[in-house]
Order: sequence, then structure tokens, then C-alpha cells
Amino acid sequence: MMFQNFKIYFCVSRIIKKKALVFYLKDLNFLRLVRIFALGASLMLFLSCELFTDPHKQLTTLTINAPQRQYHSIIKGDKLSIEFSIKNTGNSLLIIEDVLPSCSCILANFPTSIPTDQYGKITLIYNSSSDIGKVGYHSTVLTNTKQKIREVYFETKVKSKQADINSKSKTSGKTTTYEEITPKS
Repeated sequence: MMFQNFKIYFCVSRIIKKKALVFYLKDLNFLRLVRIFALGASLMLFLSCELFTDPHKQLTTLTINAPQRQYHSIIKGDKLSIEFSIKNTGNSLLIIEDVLPSCSCILANFPTSIPTDQYGKITLIYNSSSDIGKVGYHSTVLTNTKQKIREVYFETKVKSKQADINSKSKTSGKTTTYEEITPKS
């Protein structure tokens, strides 16, 4: 009985193999076309990666004008607008992926890209309603440069009364722009 099962299995196996061989011979041209297509697609993919690289992946360089700053005192509740000028000094498009302030009291506005040899501005709007005293905040700038992470920093002193402040200020609506004392080194 066991030997018969083996015979049946062997016969079925040979029949399947013969049908597979016939199928293979009939569709040999189809398989050749598939191989040629796969080779062509691989070649096109390789060439597209080499010739048309994504500008997001090309590295560039940048300079930030005065990345560390110190401002005059402000009144609690005022908003301080800080602008950092950035120049793309590289040979490809500068992509600013994100600006991450270290505090939820800071709102960041920034361009997503800056062309070669052009300037862009990162604007940080600081809301002083929850602070008193000397404060300093970092913001992380993520870019497509070799040094992917850059930092900008500002500090100021938040006072509770108008009489305590003896600085030059310009008021425009709700946001007060205070002049910078000196860039920190």
C-alpha cells in the first residue's frame, strides 16, 4: 500500500513537471520580455537617481547673522519680535525643514526654502505673559546642511511695570519691537 502511494505521487509529480516544462517553453518569449523590461526599469531608476537628485538631499551651507542676541527689558505681556537673517552660501537650494522653539511661548515663522546666494528671515515672536525676570530661549533650526541642526538664541529681561523700562522701543499694534543691545559672542 505504501509503495502504491509513492507510485501515484511519482506519476503525479512527473505530469506536473511536464506541464510546467511545456508552459515554460510556450512562455519563454514572455519571460524574456519580462527580463528585458526589468533590466530597462532598473537602468532608468539608476540613471534618474544619478542625474536628477532630489534637492532636499543635496547638502548646502548657510550663515546666520548674529545667532545669539540680547535685548532690552520688556513689560510682562508684551510680545517681542526677533528676526534672524539667513543666507544660503552653498551651491544648492537651502531647505529649512523646521524651526523648533524651546518654549511654547514662542511662535516661529520661516521660509521653507532659500535659493542660492539669497537671504531669508526666521521670525520668532516671543509672548512674555508667563515670564518675569531674565529669560533666554533657544530655537533649533533643521536644514539640509552638513551640520543639520543650527541654534539661535535670544535673551531679555521681563519686568512687571512700565516705569522699570528705560529702553528705546517701537510699538506697532500688539507686538513691540525692541532694539537689540549687542549680539552675544
